[in-house]
Amino acid sequence: MKKRILSLVLALCLMLALLPAAAFAEGSAATETADFTGAAESGAEAALALLNAAKTGEEASTWDSSSKTLTLNGIDFTTTATTALKLPDGATIVLADGTKNTIKGGDATATQTGTYENSIYIYGIYAEGALTIKGDTAGTGALSVTSGEHTNTGDAWTYSVALYANGDLKVKGGSVTTSGGKATSADCAFSYGVELAEGGDLTVTGGTLTGIGGESVDTGNEKEYKSFSEGIDLYKGNVSVTGGKLVGECVTAMNGEGLAYGIRIISGELNISNGEISATATQAIAISGGNLKQTGGKITAVATTSETVGSRHGISV
Repeated sequence: MKKRILSLVLALCLMLALLPAAAFAEGSAATETADFTGAAESGAEAALALLNAAKTGEEASTWDSSSKTLTLNGIDFTTTATTALKLPDGATIVLADGTKNTIKGGDATATQTGTYENSIYIYGIYAEGALTIKGDTAGTGALSVTSGEHTNTGDAWTYSVALYANGDLKVKGGSVTTSGGKATSADCAFSYGVELAEGGDLTVTGGTLTGIGGESVDTGNEKEYKSFSEGIDLYKGNVSVTGGKLVGECVTAMNGEGLAYGIRIISGELNISNGEISATATQAIAISGGNLKQTGGKITAVATTSETVGSRHGISV
């Protein structure tokens, strides 16, 4: 009997040894950021290993340090870290044909004060500079990015941003969906699908980019109010659509709320010559200090409302 039990244990150990690393990761989250920004190659190797521990198929994702290109071949990466993926300036993400790739950042709680003088962030993807996302040969790859829930009991401005680029963002193919997590603050809270740093431009030449603003709550004055939710947010930057599709919207919890925007541009231009723009929110498309120029393509703007808020705008320039 002892020999039989020992044989069974040895057989079980052998079976476990043959299982891929992803099998152990299924249903559990990583605890680190997949950070490709370090100077040492070992850092990029560790970041890639994190992603490949969550691969969903046989083929591993790859990183080319010389071209700063991350090719995703199917991953389902969830981490408790408050930034899931960090990329250097000039990075490119390639979505391999026929793959689905999911990236989700962790939640965060804080007790920070300072209102607008102290802004605190969590991210799904953080790019240190310009970022390009493109499809593979057929353009059938998909990427879903979600930032975590960010709860601050103080009054510092609190952000949950699915995709942030400290420079220009170019989408050339594939299907990209970015969803901001719930944000709560005693003053202003912000949930963005896509946010670019001041002066950053957004260009869509192919594929589909969808930015979804999540729920945001201001708990000040001993009463809860809805705060800022934006699918796409630019400040002193321009949006150009010459192909593909750009979508900006907010979750239904923000329907009819005055600070909910599908696409919001402050001191910038919105230009479309081909392709499609679609926006759905209380204020579907809002441009202040700039213009909308359409020489081709299609624009659809749907303003949502609720029983308590009647003011809404399809396009406001």
